[in-house]
Amino acid sequence: MRTAPLLPLLVTGCVSTSFHSRTGVVPPPVAERAVVVEGQDAATIAQRGQLLGTIDASGWAINNQADLDDKAAKVAAQNGGTHVAVTEAGDNTWTTINPATRTRTCSHDDGTRTCETSWMPPTETTSSRPYAELSVYRVDPAQWAQLPDDLRPAAYAPGHHVSSAADGWGGTIGYFSAPYPGPSSGSNGNVFPTTYSQHGSQTQGVWLGGSYITGSTELAIDARAGGGTITGTAMAQGSPMVSYTTGYDGMDLALRVGKRAAWQDFALSAGVGIAGGLWMPMGMSYQPSDAFVEPPQSVAGDFYFPLWSELTFKPSCEFGVQGMASYDLRPQGGSAPSFGVGLIYQPASACR
Repeated sequence: MRTAPLLPLLVTGCVSTSFHSRTGVVPPPVAERAVVVEGQDAATIAQRGQLLGTIDASGWAINNQADLDDKAAKVAAQNGGTHVAVTEAGDNTWTTINPATRTRTCSHDDGTRTCETSWMPPTETTSSRPYAELSVYRVDPAQWAQLPDDLRPAAYAPGHHVSSAADGWGGTIGYFSAPYPGPSSGSNGNVFPTTYSQHGSQTQGVWLGGSYITGSTELAIDARAGGGTITGTAMAQGSPMVSYTTGYDGMDLALRVGKRAAWQDFALSAGVGIAGGLWMPMGMSYQPSDAFVEPPQSVAGDFYFPLWSELTFKPSCEFGVQGMASYDLRPQGGSAPSFGVGLIYQPASACR
């Protein structure tokens, strides 16, 4: 028996397949994934099983026969099959002739123009793409116990074949809102020592997220970029209180890990993470404008541990809506909640 390894979705996604039913009727799936067989194992399955049809598979230059087997095993299971046997396989090879090229180079020296012409002869490029034809068999689940262990497929689990049952990479783009992480009061200034009190508006901006799902574990990385405004009052020694306003911009980056539970079109995740960011004041103005104060204008660093939960709604096998709420725990003080909402692209290869 030849087993088809689990390969990255990007490589397997380059394989195209077409299932051809013998009767035009596709029975319900009974196996999570068809078992790829060859040799005597293929003969055993042909005697015990019902031939449902055939699969034509082809790939690109980056693929090999194992990639075709891997994709065919999934397609066979989706169409009610339990086993697939390779009946024909090989490589479609072709040669491309690249035409000759001419290069002409000229130079000038003391009013004399000299030119040289060089020729590159025609070249040939050989390319190949793998192909395979496979027979799809269905062995009644009641007979699986009579098969050797390595020929028994895993039983079909409906919960694995819903749109929320992701099994790879996903990407999110959306909106986020979080409190300003900078200081709310303190002292600043070298020329005009100043005490200040300030309040930053909610930071709002773009949330870009990437995630990887394997089983019930979710790994994620988030990049958030945005800004807001800061209003405050400042007073230097011997001068009246002054009001000031400034904008701020910046970004932060977070790494998250957690557990995920999926049901129907919904998935709920929760976990912990580690994050940090930088936020910089921009364009400060005073009232009155000729005040001699020095409120803070330096970069505000941020470091926190997000305690997060995430709800995903996916009515299709690829696209959905995702919302995330987090309590950002800051050891230096200023812990506060934040949230985001966006559109997610998250292919589910098992979704049918």
